[in-house]
Amino acid sequence: MPTKSAPALGSRSRIDGVLHRSLPATLSIRAADPGQAEDGLLRLQLAVSSETPYLRSNYWDDPWIEVLGHESGEVDLTRLNDGAPVLANHDRYTPVGNTPLAAIGAVEKASTSGGRLLADLTISRREALSDLRQDIGDGLVRNVSIGYQISERVLTKANGDGQPDEYRVTAWT
Repeated sequence: MPTKSAPALGSRSRIDGVLHRSLPATLSIRAADPGQAEDGLLRLQLAVSSETPYLRSNYWDDPWIEVLGHESGEVDLTRLNDGAPVLANHDRYTPVGNTPLAAIGAVEKASTSGGRLLADLTISRREALSDLRQDIGDGLVRNVSIGYQISERVLTKANGDGQPDEYRVTAWT
């Protein structure tokens, strides 16, 4: 019976499909840009991800520790900076509350700083989202989730003895 061989340090691989990562929200309400007219949108800055190690598992592989890279060239911000939608949940097709739309806002801009991905978001002024806007203002929204795709990861630490190996994600969207 064939045995599974351990990957070599520095070996590269990819993960197919979209992954999600839930984390405590580092979220702050921000003011409109100077000179921008008041338009009723709720503006937020959100720490979307960090290099904090995260234990991952799926049905096909042994569990592994994932570190999302935030250095120059490791994360592709194109989609975010092109106005990616902000969804109320993971299903982009299911409406939320009284609104017929799953999207509740949009990303204005995204950047990396200090090993974190930061995103400036706007939340719609639709009346159907007033309860969500109130909960955000009251500090009751405490967790967020980001969906992402991994194009490349590199084995950085092979732990053995049943302990999960550690990978740095060096190309992701």
